[in-house]
Amino acid sequence: MKKNILFFFTFLISSIILSAQENTGINNSSAKAKEENTNNKKSEQVFHFGLKASPAITWLKPNSKFLSYNSTRFNIDGGLIMDFNFTDNYAFSTGFEIVSTGGKLNYPVTAGDSVFYKPENDSLWFYLIDRTYRLRYVNIPLTLKLKTNQIGAMVYYGQFGFDFGLRWRAMADDNGTQKKISTFNDDIDIQKEINFLRLSLNV
Repeated sequence: MKKNILFFFTFLISSIILSAQENTGINNSSAKAKEENTNNKKSEQVFHFGLKASPAITWLKPNSKFLSYNSTRFNIDGGLIMDFNFTDNYAFSTGFEIVSTGGKLNYPVTAGDSVFYKPENDSLWFYLIDRTYRLRYVNIPLTLKLKTNQIGAMVYYGQFGFDFGLRWRAMADDNGTQKKISTFNDDIDIQKEINFLRLSLNV
């Protein structure tokens, strides 16, 4: 009888221990799964990237009294943007963009002030009346982005910093005269006249 009672208690204690071990294993698995999900969500929230396209109207403002504004240019810029979030409301934003700019300027036509040159493979002087500048840069923004908490389905943000532009292409289309005959000189390479680096404020 004592042996039967001892065997019963031994079996009962073994069952309790086994059940406790199983529950501990389940709890540990659940905790690990929750921790992995949390880490995955954090890693997903740290880095975001996307594509950007934006229209732009550009013009040139000359700093010479001999030149004057003529007209604007319409361009479409685009590129890749990347956000590195270091808190829920603050992020460092960078990327690269292809930015087009330019405009048209009038040149003086009065004697003594006129601008003239000899086009390539041409022996006649070309007297400049106006020039359309077509400039293109590879733009690298370095900005700080301040974001609100989610309001409805939207998140609002403000952004400020600097843009570093590297000259990629600089071309011009000239309108002028040769022997007092109106003529055009298109696709002129003017890279030597344009600075390689352009720094601008991004707000």
